[in-house]
Formats: sequence, C-alpha cells, structure tokens
Amino acid sequence: VGSEMCIRDRAERLMHNVAGVAGNFGGNQLMTSARRIEHQIQQHENITEDQIADFTDELQNFITAIEILTERHREKAAS
Repeated sequence: VGSEMCIRDRAERLMHNVAGVAGNFGGNQLMTSARRIEHQIQQHENITEDQIADFTDELQNFITAIEILTERHREKAAS
C-alpha cells in the first residue's frame, strides 16, 4: 500500500506540473487533459486507456508546437 501511495502521489504531482507548464505556454488542451487525470488520481478513480491516449496525443502536439516555434526562431535569428 505504501509504494502504491508513493506512485499515486508522484503521478498526481507530475500531472499537476504538466498542467501548469502547459497552461503557462498556452497549451490549453494538454492542460485540461492533465488536470482531468490529476483530479481522477486525487479521487482514487481509474484512468482509462482513452484518457491516457488523449493525454499522450496532447503532449505530442505540445512538443511538436514547441519544436516548430524553436525552428522558426532559429531561422529568424540566422537571417
């Protein structure tokens, strides 16, 4: 039970942090997905495969957006 609690606490903290970072950078869909999972962890509810897939998709979209913006910044700086 102790290790399960530790894992839940870490997962909850991770979702909280992801939601905060996403929100600071305008990643509202990722923020919403992370908050939903964070809330379910707090309520000791199961996370569905669909929710994990949604979170994963939104995280990938967020990463891709950052990569595109980084590349645009590099191109602008080089010109």
